Amino acid sequence: YAYGHVVLSYGGTVFLGDFARYDQEKNVIVVEGDVKIISERGNKIMADKVVFKVNDNHVVFSDFYHTDREDIWMYAAKAEKKDGNYTLHNSILSS
Repeated sequence: YAYGHVVLSYGGTVFLGDFARYDQEKNVIVVEGDVKIISERGNKIMADKVVFKVNDNHVVFSDFYHTDREDIWMYAAKAEKKDGNYTLHNSILSS
């Protein structure tokens, strides 16, 4: 567990948040509280909570906001990313 201004780096991506925990048995990373994610390609994500299932390369986001270098953004109450593809629930997209 880690609390307060947590910074994690995984595969060229930086995760920032208020709280993080790692379940070694399940290989799952959970980051909560004002989560910000910055990818090596410059994409930025903000969320309330992120659950990263490392073995499955599957990420679940709560209160998700994503923007890229071209200023295309999307918001979703819930989002999932699996193998590079996003699934958005209750979402808005703008360009």
